[in-house]
Amino acid sequence: SCACIGRSAGRDSTAFSLIGAAVEGALGVVPVTGIDLFAQIVYGIRSSLFIAIVASVISILFAAVLGTAMGYFGGWLNAIAGRVIDFMFGFPGLMFVIAIMVIVPPEIPRELVLVFVLAFFGWTVPARILGAQATAVNARTFVEAARATGAPPWQIIRREMLPHLFGLIVVLFAMSLPANVSLVAGLSFLGVGLRGDVPDLGKLLSDSLPWIYSGADVWYMVFPGTVVFCIVFGATLAGDALRDILDVRTEDAS
Repeated sequence: SCACIGRSAGRDSTAFSLIGAAVEGALGVVPVTGIDLFAQIVYGIRSSLFIAIVASVISILFAAVLGTAMGYFGGWLNAIAGRVIDFMFGFPGLMFVIAIMVIVPPEIPRELVLVFVLAFFGWTVPARILGAQATAVNARTFVEAARATGAPPWQIIRREMLPHLFGLIVVLFAMSLPANVSLVAGLSFLGVGLRGDVPDLGKLLSDSLPWIYSGADVWYMVFPGTVVFCIVFGATLAGDALRDILDVRTEDAS
């Protein structure tokens, strides 16, 4: 099991601390258990990023398909999708996610549930942005020319509209990633995220609270907290850089 990585066999784990001469491992060991903190953080990064990336891919792909269809067809599809998005904006998503995670049966993988709920609530903003931009692209001359040749709608969407929306789709994916990482860590911090035997950054932060309150060791929270901050901040900067590199503009969508 991952939880056993870095365990110091044959020694009293309570004799180790995170700092000082007795440190073992790159960042020391978890108090009481003697588990290597660095290994826990590495596995926690893997699980958090996997869930966040898969959820972002699913939500952005769905938003791209729906938003482009909204921009091309308009009419009743645009109206219905707009009302659904408005409803989702007013829906207490965080409370719903917490409730789902609490009642989910133990035989269902919590990673799968997290991916589903994050993707379910993550498509609304990208779909609205892509729908507005697709409406602007749909009014351009090259789309009108393709329509005049008798090309079917989905061919026009795939060959003419999606390539012009690709840069925006990439940026929206990059911007959704830090939000999902934060949500995964936050849910695990609240105790409704991944299972207890799965290393997770949010669970590491939650487990560090007793040591913070007792004043025994603050480094147990500092290291995983710094990792979460760096991932979120780095992904946000990457999204801003991609927006500038790809020269993504949405002014025409107004």
